[in-house]
This record gives sequence, structure tokens and C-alpha cells, in this order.
Amino acid sequence: MDMAAVPARAQGRPAPERDSPVGRSFAILRAIREAGEPTTLSEIARRTGLPKSTAHRLLAELLVVAAVHKTNGRYELGQATQALAGSCDRGLATALRRVFRPLLTTVHTKTRYLVGLAIAVDSRIEWVDLRYDQESITLIQRIEENTDLCASAAGKALLAHNPTLITDSTPPTSLTSEMDQIRRNGTSENLSEARLGIMAMAAPLFRAAEQPIAALSIGSPRDRFQPEVAQTALRTASLHAHGLLRHHLY
Repeated sequence: MDMAAVPARAQGRPAPERDSPVGRSFAILRAIREAGEPTTLSEIARRTGLPKSTAHRLLAELLVVAAVHKTNGRYELGQATQALAGSCDRGLATALRRVFRPLLTTVHTKTRYLVGLAIAVDSRIEWVDLRYDQESITLIQRIEENTDLCASAAGKALLAHNPTLITDSTPPTSLTSEMDQIRRNGTSENLSEARLGIMAMAAPLFRAAEQPIAALSIGSPRDRFQPEVAQTALRTASLHAHGLLRHHLY
């Protein structure tokens, strides 16, 4: 018998996601998310490989349950889907904190620098964990309140490898140039967070070949920051961090 002619289910293999209504709905949600901006029915059909009539019918059902939202003929993820994503973000943050806290503590103990781990949530930065001294408490408060991706070393390290995180406008030319440099160097080096009174560097942490899952950051008050020390500590810590990712979170 020609096994190529036998349906995947009969061969004991998982069926393609388009073989079930739920799979097709998830394919649509994934296509909208990966588009990175409100997108059209035609683009969704192209990305999923579904007939436009099928995609339109499923989108209508997803609209009813607020899984997607439609404005000016374009679709984006709805409140229900975003709420679920928020729960996933919290679960990811908890897992990352548990895995990386010993490493962050070790780096902080050796360097006495501020050491942090950050993720991107809804086009902003969220600190998963921070290690610091008592004398840095006032700085930490400013850092935690500063959630703009474009204004921190950690945010830029994430943004350089996932520019769709900026959703409200086109990045300025200066930022685009900086993103290119970060991708070449592997770290967002010597980024001055002047209004916070610190200097910091950060490196993206990748889960397999995907977009960065988090950013590892190291910094200090500007008058104590030594770029060579920070860079060496960051690169060494990044190697350990990727090992932890492979062992615990893949």
C-alpha cells in the first residue's frame, strides 16, 4: 500500500493543525501574533494556508469570544487571548526566576554590580529578578518604574532581535542603527541610562533558534561602572545562562 495515500491519522502520526477546527483556530491566532501588527483576512489566509472562506468563518467565531479584535478590516489578538498570554508571561517569569536566581546572585556577589533578568511583556520590559546592594535601593526603584523597551539596555537587547515589539510607531533611524550594532556585537554594550543615573549592558538569551526569551543585564551607578569588567562578567554569565536554558527550560 502507498503510505503517502493514507491519512496521517491512520498512520499513527499527529495530524496537521489544519485537520481540526481547533487546530485551524490556533493557526489563525498564531498568524496574527507573528504578523506583529493588525493584519488582513488575505494575509491571514496566506500565512495559514487556509481558504479565505474558512479563515473568515473562524475569525467570525473568534470575534464572538473576544479571541480576536477587528478594526478597519484588520485583525489583531483580542482581550481574551491577551489575558491568556499574560498568564503565560507570569508562568514564564516564575520559571525563569527559579532557574536563574542562583546565577544572578553569584554574578552580583562577584562584581557588586546590579544584575537583572528581564522579559518583554506587551511592548514593555518586565523585570523577572534583580540582585543588588542596600545602597542601590533608590536606583532599583527607578529601574523598576522604567518599563520603556527603548530606554534600557535589557529592553534594547530584546528589541534588537524582535523589532515587532515596537507596535506604536516606526523606530527612529538612530534606534535602528543601534539595533544593528547590538546584533553584530551580541550585547547592548555601554548603553547609558542617563536619566536613571546608571550605566548598563545586556545580552539576549535565546531558547533554541527562536526570538530571545529574556535579557541578562549588568550595571552600576555611572561613577563605578567599568566597561571591561561588566562585559567580561556579562559574557561569562550569558554562557552559563544558555546552559541553564538548555537543561531546564527546553
